[in-house]
Amino acid sequence: MLLAAGDIFGAPLWFWAIFAASITGVLAFDLGYLNRRVPILSLGQSLALTIGYTALAVSFGLGVWLYFGAGKARYSLPPTCSNCRCRSTMSS
Repeated sequence: MLLAAGDIFGAPLWFWAIFAASITGVLAFDLGYLNRRVPILSLGQSLALTIGYTALAVSFGLGVWLYFGAGKARYSLPPTCSNCRCRSTMSS
């Protein structure tokens, strides 16, 4: 598969810029704002944050799946084969 001139790991540069900005924004919110403003989170706040972060991760995964297709989305999964050496080392 040939990559375009601006591709990094098979994705366009704008994709990586949005990804980096999203990670930076989430870290700034979590470590910068929440860590200074809220000393101890309640159970409800923790659940809300967990649901929010999970929804963000799932939406990112769905976006990758829709934009790049199922073929490239499978690259993040471990390989499966019938005569893989890792199976013999795991069973012993």
